[in-house]
Amino acid sequence: EFSVYDSPEEVAKLSKITLSCDNTEGSTSQSFTINTSFKDQYDVNYTLTSEEQAAMQWIVSEGASIIGNVLTVENRGTYTVKAKIGDITSNELTFNIIAEGGQPRIKQDSGFGNRR
Repeated sequence: EFSVYDSPEEVAKLSKITLSCDNTEGSTSQSFTINTSFKDQYDVNYTLTSEEQAAMQWIVSEGASIIGNVLTVENRGTYTVKAKIGDITSNELTFNIIAEGGQPRIKQDSGFGNRR
């Protein structure tokens, strides 16, 4: 038997943004892909509207940048990332960048190829 309710169910709306990343430690030569997930007020997976996608802002530490959902950093250090849409702010991810670059540096005065 069906029940009739006086108040209609509220339309699903964004209520939670969760950020995650498989790796939060590395070097300045790496890029870090940030995964986003969204939930509505019923804790059900939520798909952003085009307006919400356009309004999404990344909040990143100085010296870090995000293009799309990929974080890159300039120097060693600790960086934080959050996302925000309207008045909803995600959890904060912390990245520890412990090394410069990814390739060993070759000494210029090694003597190879320098002879005249």
